[in-house]
Amino acid sequence: MDATALARQLLGPIPAHVTLGLEVVRAADGAAEVAAEVPEALTNVIGSLHSSGLITLVDAAGLAAFVAAVEDPDGFAGVVPLGAAAELRFLAPARGRLVASCRLEDEALAAVRAL
Repeated sequence: MDATALARQLLGPIPAHVTLGLEVVRAADGAAEVAAEVPEALTNVIGSLHSSGLITLVDAAGLAAFVAAVEDPDGFAGVVPLGAAAELRFLAPARGRLVASCRLEDEALAAVRAL
């Protein structure tokens, strides 16, 4: 199911997402892509997106993938997704339009859909 509209509805009002200018590009079948242009107000001393903004982008990609796992729009009602673990490495300065994606593996997708 294409859950892009649902992901936009759920993620759009989150204050950190509004501040970042987050856009849900796509959310379907347990996979999602989000994007944002780096706002100057959120840059660090070298002019790249501050790590807190990067974490917001990564977290939003994971949330959107979780939303994209639903097979029915009402299937997400009452669900509160909370992450248990993540790993993030900063390899280069983040400037311009940034895109983050997340795809749930088959086992995770099945577990989410069972909820």
